[in-house]
Amino acid sequence: MASVGVTDLAGVATWRNDLAHSGVNSREYALTSENVASSTFGKVFSCPVDGWVYAQPLWMANLKIRGARHNVVFVATENDSLYAFDADGPGCKTVWSIPNVNLIPRGEKIAPLADLEHDSFALGPVTGITGTPVIDPSSQTIYLVALTENETTGTIIQRLHAIDITTGRQRPKSPVMIASSVRGTGYDNVNGTITFAAKMQKQRAGLLLLNGIVYVCWGGYNNTDFYHGWLMGYDASTLAQVRVLNDTIDGGRGGIWMSGASPLADSQGNIYLITGNGDFNADHPGGRNYGDSFLKLSTSGGLSVSDWFTPFDQMELAEKDLDLGTGGGAILPDQARGPFPHLLLGCSKSGKLYVLNRDHLGHYNSQSNSQIVQSFVVDKNEIYATPLFWQNALYVTADIGPLKAFRFSTVTDQFETEPFSTSSQRYVYPGVVPVLSAAGTNHAIVWAIDPATPGVLHAYDPSNLNTEFWNSSQAANNRDQAGTGVKFTVPTVANGKVYIGTKTELDVYGLLPN
Repeated sequence: MASVGVTDLAGVATWRNDLAHSGVNSREYALTSENVASSTFGKVFSCPVDGWVYAQPLWMANLKIRGARHNVVFVATENDSLYAFDADGPGCKTVWSIPNVNLIPRGEKIAPLADLEHDSFALGPVTGITGTPVIDPSSQTIYLVALTENETTGTIIQRLHAIDITTGRQRPKSPVMIASSVRGTGYDNVNGTITFAAKMQKQRAGLLLLNGIVYVCWGGYNNTDFYHGWLMGYDASTLAQVRVLNDTIDGGRGGIWMSGASPLADSQGNIYLITGNGDFNADHPGGRNYGDSFLKLSTSGGLSVSDWFTPFDQMELAEKDLDLGTGGGAILPDQARGPFPHLLLGCSKSGKLYVLNRDHLGHYNSQSNSQIVQSFVVDKNEIYATPLFWQNALYVTADIGPLKAFRFSTVTDQFETEPFSTSSQRYVYPGVVPVLSAAGTNHAIVWAIDPATPGVLHAYDPSNLNTEFWNSSQAANNRDQAGTGVKFTVPTVANGKVYIGTKTELDVYGLLPN
């Protein structure tokens, strides 16, 4: 039976820890700035899996499974498989009576790249489960979307699954096939109706669970028409589709992919997301197209755009394939001193950081972005990462660049535009999505995975990124070597261990024996 007492963290049930995308576990008491070193910390075990792992590993504490208590880490793969491993080892152990759950119905198969010719090899040789699942701890259910192909007709099918995390079995009424249509004049409409096309819509973003509804987003494959940015909501108990939004209902594109990030939510039940390249006319009366925009969605009685911001150079962003929504957003903690208590931020392919007032996002100004709190160029290269905010500092990387840290003023609610610290390590394409562990405000560590071959896990001092406590390439004889990295991957830090997904395995790092 696994030990549960190192931390009181209940679990990592969603992409980057919580609805605000903080990426922070401030209740990590086992890992410190002293013991995360090559003499005391390293790879403690790994678990082979059957496909590439793009979804962030999720972690739940103290689950009762077959009469015993376990901490469990859940891993989803592009081969449409879901694994449940004992999170603490020693060694790799599955906790269900079957090694893993495969979600391919009889008469169907994993969709190979050749049958998704508009996809890229970036997802691997097959496409299955890509977006990070979400767990409902109260019902002990994990929700995920799996893609399959009919062996006879070649039809691509996407389904939402609800699986009991203590048994691996489907919940009643699970799975349901993804299907929807809306009225609109978009570029693929037929008689005024736009129909969700499972083959053209890529489920890349993480799932969101909010007030009993599971939300799922879709974008496109390599800008291959026809596609839109879709957001659908499903009742978590019945899996009935209860909400639908199309962000380019009278146009096209506008995919919601955010490099794997999930939509955000605030304490009032509003959803926030960032769209990619697509048509935009929201500044015109009756306009309903929101390409390259931050959206605030009301969930009161349905899904509707209650506020939005679009950069003044939206047309240029679209023409040059500089998606605004290449990374996810982050909600900052409420600010007590400055003029804007409720802040939202996100970056773009243009290398800019945008800081927005959640109480008034700013809409559109054709001349500049002066109506928002702040925008400035973080890096000359493209940014795909979701930033990390901690103790009035922002951590972010661009494509092929170092990890940078920017100071935040609680008086002005703005960031200094030059970094106060920069890592000596330069990361390969497309940069990294950092997370942070700490014991309260002590022993803080910034974690980042270099998506290289093999992948390299790094641990930094957040006050000085030139101080690297440890990385997985330091120890002799490849002791800590990870599997081949994948882009946009996010480490999960819980209960004294760090979990990372790769193309071939789940790698688990922690304090070494003795």
